[in-house]
Amino acid sequence: DWGIYATRRRSCSENGSISTTIFFIAALGALRRPTVLILMKPKQPAQDVPFAKALRDDGALIEAQAIKEFQKNAPRDLPMPKIEHTGGYEIATGDVLLRYGVTGSLEVQLGWTAYTHVRTRSGIVADSTDGVGDLLVAARQNLLHPDGSGFSIALMPFATLPTGSDGIGAGDWGGGLIVPMSYELPGGFSLGVTAEADAAVDEDGDGRHFAYSGIIGLDIPLTDALGATIELSAGRDEDPSGHSTEMLAGLSAGWMPNDDLQLDVGANVGLNEEAADVQLYVGIAKRF
Repeated sequence: DWGIYATRRRSCSENGSISTTIFFIAALGALRRPTVLILMKPKQPAQDVPFAKALRDDGALIEAQAIKEFQKNAPRDLPMPKIEHTGGYEIATGDVLLRYGVTGSLEVQLGWTAYTHVRTRSGIVADSTDGVGDLLVAARQNLLHPDGSGFSIALMPFATLPTGSDGIGAGDWGGGLIVPMSYELPGGFSLGVTAEADAAVDEDGDGRHFAYSGIIGLDIPLTDALGATIELSAGRDEDPSGHSTEMLAGLSAGWMPNDDLQLDVGANVGLNEEAADVQLYVGIAKRF
């Protein structure tokens, strides 16, 4: 049975595994942790890619329309409001996770982000940052039915080490506990719930704060080799610089041409202003 959490058929507790996923991030945030993430650095500067140009053009159009409406409807003695330009995007390339099965119910994990490009804009000032990410170490112990039959539950403590570049890594160590659970339903369906509590690194990179999240998902069998997953997620972050709540919805599909290979495609969308706008991905997972 495959599954990084109880909600996904992508674990190999008896064997080691390494996977690769191509991920394109249009906005920050993710509904689930990919098994492995490897992205290719774009040949052109990030600000020149088509979606960035489209965002710039849309912003200019919205600004022109807002100015037109203001001039038409506002009192003549009211000064023109100041318009500021803020925003940005992140392209992560090379988020790799190696998983090794120690026993039939225990696995250890080692993860690292090889390259990330972040571009932000405030007013007329734009800034770009490139570098590597932090190191992740984790262990997952299945407590009940590691094969995914019936009711399954596992504990997954993890820690992040501040090995990342300035502006890319968190700047301090963090950690947390993930508790994935799943329940096998009739007809091959499966209901999954994942709870997580973190000692997340503060936004300023000095110290930690409490953050927590939950995911509920339904695995849907389409054929013997093809399945789909529908998920809802909510997360709360209590960073001292400002608390936030993110809500996401996701839809993904996975195809297994053989017992040791899985191909994935999916999308996550934000359900509130503080969540990611959209996240699209395709992936390849290989067990050995």
